[in-house]
Amino acid sequence: PPEYIYGCTNLANGKLVLVIDGTLLTQAQQMQAQLEYMRLPVVNVGQPKNHLQSSKVTEQSVPLLTPAAVPSSVLPTHAGTKVVMVVDDSLSFRQTLSLILQKCGYQVLQAQNGLEALEQLQQHPEIQLVISDLEMPSMNGLEFLRHLHQHPHFAHKPVVILTSRSVQTYRQMAQHLGAAAYLTKPYVEQELISTVERFLGMGSSKGLGTRLDSSVGTA
Repeated sequence: PPEYIYGCTNLANGKLVLVIDGTLLTQAQQMQAQLEYMRLPVVNVGQPKNHLQSSKVTEQSVPLLTPAAVPSSVLPTHAGTKVVMVVDDSLSFRQTLSLILQKCGYQVLQAQNGLEALEQLQQHPEIQLVISDLEMPSMNGLEFLRHLHQHPHFAHKPVVILTSRSVQTYRQMAQHLGAAAYLTKPYVEQELISTVERFLGMGSSKGLGTRLDSSVGTA
């Protein structure tokens, strides 16, 4: 179901009705209108999080990331435009973060899990930085890091982990697998953009929000 549907409840007369968050519904409509020009990947929002459990991804199911497999076609970008990919199984979170990055002058691609992210990297070698969640279906963030850094052609691309997992163990695992930075949700927009700028060398960070949480750190 969409993010703005919490579930359902019974009325006094026994009828079953949906419980909807009006604010999230309005935000979803506004974001959809603003992002209508973007060709977003098809999203199956009904899949539950796997909470970092093994997703049983076999080597045969993972796209081969080799220089020969990268197509010659690239995104229609303006000179100097930096391309960032956001990987998260929450559609509303991806769209919100995409709007923030676009506001700062970045072009954004999206993927709902690690497998889609690997496919996007194959199709768009101009992607210069990846922001990825840890808890995702099909292939979680740690598995994505491991597969990504097994391929020298893509291993140099910085990956910023953005997750609700603040436990030091996950931070250390992500660092060991090559994560460039490790940030936690709820994130601070200014610090997130500063982290992206640090790797991509852009200095446009106008109009950012206020501090939401202080649990942010780099790996």
